[in-house]
Amino acid sequence: MPFVADLSFHIVDLPCYCVATARGFGPSPEMDAWTTLLEWAERNGLDAVSGGHRFFGFNDPSPSAQDEPYGYQQWMTIPPNVEVDPHEDVTLFKFGGGRYITTRCEGLATITDRWHDLYAYAEEAHLGHGEGPGLEELLTLGAQSPDEYVFDLYLPIPAEP
Repeated sequence: MPFVADLSFHIVDLPCYCVATARGFGPSPEMDAWTTLLEWAERNGLDAVSGGHRFFGFNDPSPSAQDEPYGYQQWMTIPPNVEVDPHEDVTLFKFGGGRYITTRCEGLATITDRWHDLYAYAEEAHLGHGEGPGLEELLTLGAQSPDEYVFDLYLPIPAEP
C-alpha cells in the first residue's frame, strides 16, 4: 500500500525522559490508562494541563483480532528532580529516547489510517524498523471530542551509523 503523498513526514530524535506510566486492559483500555495516570498526577501535585508535560501512549499488547481486548500504556513526562510517590497502578521509569519517523494525525477516526501511511512511507523510504513501540503523542489534552484530538505518531527507526 503506497503512502499518502500529501502527508508530511519528519525524522526526529526524541530525548530521554523520566516518565510515569499507567496501563489499561480491555475492549478500550485507553481511557482506563488515562484516568489512572491523571488521577495519580493530581494526587502528586503535578499539573497535567500546564503544558509542562508530554503524553505518549501505545498499545501494550496490541489487539490480536477485531473486538478482542487489548492493552494500552499511557506515559506522562515528569521532571527528573521531582519526587513523587508511585501508586500501585503507576510506575516510574526512564525512557531512553531514540530516532523516529513522525506524522500528524487529526481526529481519532483517522489514527489507524495514519499509522498505515507512516508504515508505508517508512518502507518505501527504506528506513528500517527501530526498537520499541510506536508512540502516539496527544497534543490536545483538553479536547472535548475525539474529532478534536491531534496526535503526532512516532514510528521507531534505526539511528544513523
